[in-house]
Amino acid sequence: MRRGSLLWLVLLTGCPASSGGIGDRCGDTADCSSQLQCIAGACAPLCVRAPDCGAGYACDSSGYCDVSTAEVGEPCTSEVDCEAGLACARIARQCLKWGLGPADFFAGIPGTLGGALAMNAGAFGGETWRHVLEVETIDRHGHVRTRAVSEFKVSYRHVVPPAAEEWFVAAKLTFERSKAVNDAKVRELLEKRKASQPIGEWSCGSVFTNPPNDHAARLIDTAGLKGYRIGGASVSDKHANFIINHGQATAADLERLIHHVQETVQRVHGIRLNPEVRVVGEAA
Repeated sequence: MRRGSLLWLVLLTGCPASSGGIGDRCGDTADCSSQLQCIAGACAPLCVRAPDCGAGYACDSSGYCDVSTAEVGEPCTSEVDCEAGLACARIARQCLKWGLGPADFFAGIPGTLGGALAMNAGAFGGETWRHVLEVETIDRHGHVRTRAVSEFKVSYRHVVPPAAEEWFVAAKLTFERSKAVNDAKVRELLEKRKASQPIGEWSCGSVFTNPPNDHAARLIDTAGLKGYRIGGASVSDKHANFIINHGQATAADLERLIHHVQETVQRVHGIRLNPEVRVVGEAA
């Protein structure tokens, strides 16, 4: 990989919600493509969401989650190669070190780049796909492709890929060189996220997209749903648009709670909330 890339080869055993099963490992290998092909083959009967699992994903009980990567070198351009499992906050911090921006908004995304690509995640006024030049994808047969941005239909918290059976492996991002990039700004955003979101608790990030001219968290809060619990899952007391797994939640608990929140907000406010999380596998 050329200089200016971010790599970090890691196999995680579960997605952020931690409500799914543990996938088979393919052993230690320095060859990323070989490992991806191994994963694709091993998980062919299941749902290979591994490369783009991250913020916005709740795996079912047979789910396999998250392949990622990192070796950091000096940048020679304003373009940065990032593999799918790289934490978004790491992108923000590294771009800061390299004098690239605006990337500080990535500090507000509680997940990996793969999940951010899959749903055009954003925070604090920034969005992932505004900075994408091209992406790499993998299919169930282990074939890796490089795809242009023009091949995807991208909108608010929604991305339509050119093929249904492909998942993100990596992306080439572009930023501007900026002497104004400020370490204090990244720290401020991280502190803001920590103060307003249930960091350190198991969740899959924001559950619902914001409706026009309003916020899902406000609607859920004013509907009296903070703290509402079904089984091992509850609406966060800290941020109403997060659902917390208290350690024993099942996929069925999460899905039932999501549906209850939708129905309650619809009844109280007359607004139907749309989930931004993706349920992998069959409905519980």
